[in-house]
Amino acid sequence: MGQPMTDIVKKLLIANIALYILYQMFGAQRYQLNPLYFYGPQTGLFSPYQIVTHMFMHGNTQHLIFNMLGLFFFGPRVEQVWGSKKFLGYYLLCGLGSLGLFFLVQEYIFDDHIYALVGASGAIYGVFLAFAFLFPKERVMLIFPPIEMSAAVMVGLFIVTDLVMGISGVQTGIGHFAHIGGALIGAATLLYWKSSKQLYS
Repeated sequence: MGQPMTDIVKKLLIANIALYILYQMFGAQRYQLNPLYFYGPQTGLFSPYQIVTHMFMHGNTQHLIFNMLGLFFFGPRVEQVWGSKKFLGYYLLCGLGSLGLFFLVQEYIFDDHIYALVGASGAIYGVFLAFAFLFPKERVMLIFPPIEMSAAVMVGLFIVTDLVMGISGVQTGIGHFAHIGGALIGAATLLYWKSSKQLYS
C-alpha cells in the first residue's frame, strides 16, 4: 500500500517477531506449555501477566505472519492519523476487549473452562476496523483469494465469517470470538471518538 513505516507499528512488529523467535529458540525446549499464553483460570495455569503477554505471542509461524502482515499494511495509515500514543492505546484496548469476549463466551456460553488464548489477532482486527472506519472506500487486495474490494467490505466479510464460524462451534483452532471481541471494542471506541469529535485528533 506504499505508506511509510510508523514508530509504534515498527516497535510492535519487532516485539512480536522477536518474542516469537526467542521463545522458539529457548523457551520451547524448557516449557511444555507456553507460560505467556492466556489460560482459563480453572486450568491452574493462569497468571495475571498473561492478560498482556498473550497479545505478543503466536501459536505458529503462519499465525505470526498473518497478524504481522495485517499490522504492516493497515497500521501505519491509522497511526499517521492518530499519532503514536493514541494508536498504541487503541491497539492494546482492542487486544483486551478480544480477551474479554473470548473469556465470557468460553466460561458462560460454551461452559468450557479448559482453554488457552494466544496472539495479536484481536488487536489486529481492531486495526482493520479502524482502517475501514477512516478509509472505507480504500481499495485493498486480499492475499488469499487475491480479490480486490473496499476496506469496509473486507472488514465486514472478516467479521461475518468469524461470527458464523464461532456460533457454529466448529473447532478450527482459531479464536473467532476473540476476533469479534477486538472488533467490538474497536467499534465502540471509534463511535465514541466520532461522537465526541476526537476521531481525528
